[in-house]
Amino acid sequence: MKKMTIVLTMIAMAALTAGVIAADTDASNEDPPGRIVAARGNLETLSGTLRWERDEWYLSTGPGTLYELHLGPYGHREEPIFTAGASAATEGFVYGNHVAPVTVDTMGETHRFWTSDRMPLWAGSGEGGGRVAQTSPEIPLGQRLAQQQEDQAGPGQPPGEQVGPRSFSGEGDGVGTRGAPAEEVQRGFRNEPAGGGRFRN
Repeated sequence: MKKMTIVLTMIAMAALTAGVIAADTDASNEDPPGRIVAARGNLETLSGTLRWERDEWYLSTGPGTLYELHLGPYGHREEPIFTAGASAATEGFVYGNHVAPVTVDTMGETHRFWTSDRMPLWAGSGEGGGRVAQTSPEIPLGQRLAQQQEDQAGPGQPPGEQVGPRSFSGEGDGVGTRGAPAEEVQRGFRNEPAGGGRFRN
């Protein structure tokens, strides 16, 4: 009787373990954040049509095949970054039906979101210490200002220390930041929910 109980217990434990492993590896049934997609995905190139559904951007590669694009704060702007129905090609990390795109080519433009080292370009302290944010117009203005402040920190000041209040009155990036103090601009681009939706990237 003891042997039978031990054997049944071991079979039950094996079945539970197999179920947990299967659930962990089935990316199509989960809704992972972008960092998980980038970490676990394989670098692939996909092409299809851009679609806007349920407050998310998708790439439709065929009938019934949708890949959710993990675009960070860019996918949650009030003004759409893409044109729905436009043809597009993306190179990125594919995990199930999710993509953390390194690039998205559409309508003659190339948009960059992740590095080939799986770092999001919107992360100011990511690869390169945010230097990519200083020159790319696709990076939120607040991050470009943060990098400029770090570059302008004088001798004896630690990098990233606030140099002083200032405003930016140059060309805006289309998100209503022109002329706003740097502190307000930076606050608007933290990983916070955009509008009433959830933010997973």
